[in-house]
Parts: sequence; C-alpha cells; structure tokens
Amino acid sequence: MKIFVIAEREQPVVELCAGARQFAGEVDLIALPTTSVALGVADTVYRLEVPEGRMMEDSYLALVDLIEKEKPAAVFAESSRRIQLLLGRVAARVGGSVISNVTALPSAKDSTTMYFGGLANRKYKGADDTTSFYFVRPATFPDAEPSGENAEVELPFIEPAYEVKLDSVGPHVKGDVDLPSAKRIVSVGRGIKEEKDLEMVRELCSLIDAELGCSRSIYEAESWLPKEALVGISGSTVVPDLYLTLGISGQAQHMVACDGATTIMCVNTDPYALIFEHSDYGSKGDLYTVVPRMIEYFKAHPLK
Repeated sequence: MKIFVIAEREQPVVELCAGARQFAGEVDLIALPTTSVALGVADTVYRLEVPEGRMMEDSYLALVDLIEKEKPAAVFAESSRRIQLLLGRVAARVGGSVISNVTALPSAKDSTTMYFGGLANRKYKGADDTTSFYFVRPATFPDAEPSGENAEVELPFIEPAYEVKLDSVGPHVKGDVDLPSAKRIVSVGRGIKEEKDLEMVRELCSLIDAELGCSRSIYEAESWLPKEALVGISGSTVVPDLYLTLGISGQAQHMVACDGATTIMCVNTDPYALIFEHSDYGSKGDLYTVVPRMIEYFKAHPLK
C-alpha cells in the first residue's frame, strides 16, 4: 500500500508521515515550496514546482498527474487553507472523497470525524478503488514514528487551462502567538473581567514559559486577543504538555481542540462547569486569587 502526505509545517509533516507508516509500506511526501521537510520521514519527497508569481492552486494538475500514475490508497493532509484549496481541486479531478476533521484512522480507508462542533463523531469508509483524502487533526497519531530515506524527486509545473489570478494584496496583521508548537498554554475565558487583567496572566505565562490562549468569547466578543490565540473548533488545535484554563467553562467546541494535551488543569468557581470533567487537576477557587498565588510561587521557585 502507498500513502501520500502533504503538509507545510514540520510538526504535521512528521506526525502525518509517522501515521501513514503504520498502514503503508511506502510513504511519500508532497512538499510545497513553503513546506518544512524534516529528515528521515518519507521514502520519496516530491518537490512541487510553483513558478514565481503564480498561485499555489495553479499547480494542482501536477498532483492530479502524480496521483493518477501512482494511485495511492490515501492522502493524509494538514488542514491549512492553502492545502485545502489545492487538494479540493485535485480530489474533484481524480474522483476521490475528501474527509475533514479526522480524529482517528483505524486504517487507510476507515476514519472517524467530528461534527456538530465536536458534539458527535461520524465514521466513514473510503472506496477501495479511489484515493481517499483526509484532513487530519493534530495528535491523531501520538505514538507513531516516521522513517524513510527522503529521496527527492522534482514535480514539474503543468500549466492549467485557466489561471488563478491575484487581484490584490492587503496587510495581514498577525500576532506573535504560536499555539500549535507550544509546550505549555494558559487559556483564558469569560472568567476574566477586564482586558487589563490579562497582564497578570501574561506574567504567569512568562514565569512558566507558556503561550497565552483564549476561548471564543475573549477573541470574538471582547476582541482582547488575536485570532492566533483562539483555541477551539474555529481556531487552533493544540497538543501541549500542559494546558491550564482560567475561567473557561469547557464547552465541546473548545475542548475538542485541546483534549490532546498531556495534562489539563483548570481554575473555575463554578463547581458544575464541564471543564472539570476534562481536567486532570482542577481548582474551584477564584482565578483572581489563584493566579497571583501561582505568580508568587513561581517567582520564589523558578522552573529549571
């Protein structure tokens, strides 16, 4: 069996190649010009050519040609906007099924996905005679290990009949938050009363070397933090060693994006909050009391 992997960031490259290796004797990576390729993850690395000034979506015919020739059983993909646009066109041309929000893959043709914002799961079975395209969520293959020689092959650009043209370019203000790569995350929710109170949380983050995240209410309703800080079904999916929530209720739309964390801790004054059902450790104290005490402790006992 052969499985293709397509991803941009190094962490998904490693994880998806490792997951594919559990099912396939041959694992090949399709590398975009933006892809960060780790060593020893695939048998073959196909370097996709995209001419300067052209949109990434215009390179889809090269992938169509490759898939029709090699006939992989499946394509495991990182769910980035660029890859979604690219593979949507590819799947339509080769007649493959596209399955998103995949949380489990018992085999290369069986998948479990979440829907209704993570409130339920649905199982799919891919057809044996076509390539199945899976957009796989982080932490789906936590214990798998990649392997391969990374033999490189150039994948030449094929001119499409119709070109995607760039109409205009506008500024995109992006924060310096990198939640998917963080080892520790402190996330805040409705329990934070005022924007200025985020400063004490930032101080705690600096003491424990953590990134600051938030629930949808803080990003959307209050606009106190950028989109990059949002954890949830419409934001980032995270898999840190520690995920500490402050004043977050624990709704499914949030928890599906952080339940891959090694340890989840919560602070919430509501003893019936759903967050306690998902947490390894919980405090029913007021975050305005708990956080200053944590700051005091870590100032006296710095992390090594």
